[in-house]
Amino acid sequence: MTTTLEKIINIIAPHRCVMCSNENNLLCETCAISLNQAYGSQCFVCGRDSQKYLPCKDCAADSALTGLYALGSYQAPLTKLVKGLKYHGTRQFAEDAAAALRRQVAVATESLPPLVTHVPTTNRRERQRSYDQAGLFAKAFASQTGLAHHSFLRRNGNIRQVGADRNGRFAQAETMFSARRGVQLAGRDVLLFDDVFTTGASMFRCARLLRDAGAGSVTGVVIARKDSVPAA
Repeated sequence: MTTTLEKIINIIAPHRCVMCSNENNLLCETCAISLNQAYGSQCFVCGRDSQKYLPCKDCAADSALTGLYALGSYQAPLTKLVKGLKYHGTRQFAEDAAAALRRQVAVATESLPPLVTHVPTTNRRERQRSYDQAGLFAKAFASQTGLAHHSFLRRNGNIRQVGADRNGRFAQAETMFSARRGVQLAGRDVLLFDDVFTTGASMFRCARLLRDAGAGSVTGVVIARKDSVPAA
């Protein structure tokens, strides 16, 4: 997933963990584990206490999203790393985040392995960055686990949600995404990747589209989660 130039630079001047300064990773395995252990457990719909990664019993029936894995809260050092990935071309963090979450995500292997997809960014942003950060993250995870990545979803237009309030984000998300033509998931489980879970508007809408296309379950996987989800 990293470019040849990035690989050469990493040999000459290896990345260092932002927490402990060990070489070769922007976030090493030990620090990733410590971040996740410190991460609280709450329902990703209403914000109340719940079992980790799952919605509470009151919200589970109404959520198209089956669960939500996050490396940690959207605060330092994850804020710095996510911004580096999104705005400064720090592609290596997609690999490191995928490796860290690979140890957490309980991949169901009882039937067919889950499929991997992502919440797409705008075409304009992808052209500016030369990559889609959520797509880069999802593809890194798929490559590391041997799972299949597919671009099941399409972003409509170039509307950005940055700066919009909660109600505005949910209203925008209704028309912002669509399933690609011919997507039929026939009961397959799907892992849905994004960089940050803020209000959940994008992920909830994308999960609903995947469920409408026949997905058996849709589990979200994000690098970081903002913990300001208001109680419903």
